[in-house]
Amino acid sequence: MYDLYAPRNSMNPESYLPKDTDSQYVKEWRINMGKIESKKIYKNRAATSECVNANARNRGLQQFFVRGISKVASNMCLFVIVHNMIRSWSL
Repeated sequence: MYDLYAPRNSMNPESYLPKDTDSQYVKEWRINMGKIESKKIYKNRAATSECVNANARNRGLQQFFVRGISKVASNMCLFVIVHNMIRSWSL
């Protein structure tokens, strides 16, 4: 199973404690996000994935105009290819 480093809604330390209503996966995620090494990994998110999300929005990828998972996946693959090409040209 892969570790998920995703944001939480609140900033207080108690948000890392599992709740009774959480599923087993969410409980594991909360515990994992409370670890020091997870916090360090999550800090790098701004320099990696958030930049890609901002570029996507700036290039007009805010809403999909197709329906169906296969068509959305195709659109995302095209965006990823173009994004990688643009990044490689700028480097």
